[in-house]
Amino acid sequence: MHKTRLAAAVLISAVAAAGTAGCGGSSHPSALTGTPTDIADRAYQALGSAPSVTMTFTENDGDAKSDVKLTLDAKGDCSGSFTSDAASFEILKVGTTSWIKMSSETALIGLVGPDKAHRAVGKYLPLADHPNLASFVKACDLKSEIAAEDRPDAVTQVGTTTVDGIATAEFKEHDSGGDTLTWVTVRGAPEIVKIQTPQVTAYFSDYAKPVSFRAPSAAEVA
Repeated sequence: MHKTRLAAAVLISAVAAAGTAGCGGSSHPSALTGTPTDIADRAYQALGSAPSVTMTFTENDGDAKSDVKLTLDAKGDCSGSFTSDAASFEILKVGTTSWIKMSSETALIGLVGPDKAHRAVGKYLPLADHPNLASFVKACDLKSEIAAEDRPDAVTQVGTTTVDGIATAEFKEHDSGGDTLTWVTVRGAPEIVKIQTPQVTAYFSDYAKPVSFRAPSAAEVA
């Protein structure tokens, strides 16, 4: 995977400022088979086709830190939270409608103006009313974006370890941006548990766990 894409996805929270648990895993008892490249490819394909997944990211470039947690389904619905040194907010997408919710009146002033900001605190703002924030909804396609990344020709297995109590194999990919480490379940169909790049650490859990997303009521919308 190209690290720039993964880091850019996580840095959505920084754009806003300017404007785990175990993996579900398969119950099949067989161990991983195939070359490291083949196993890694299958794991990324499984991520892209998962009915649902929860992803937790931490991005730290030395100057600023951002934390992101997203739960997504295969339809593109999602909910999540973004926290950075500068701002924090939540996003929600149900069907074709998306919302953002902020708890900071200061951050909201730049979006809705000082007269409306205090009434919008803790309320959902329809993104259709704020086209400058439309890029946030792209986060709901994040698992497909990661899974669709160009894969390197050379992947090596560097060992085995346990991540959040899950037995995993650790794989390393190298390109001009530095090493990407990927931890994949060793039993059953390979599933990604963790990805680490020079600036980003991401955890993946709750593959295929039933999820539902509810549109906010009128009283919850600013």
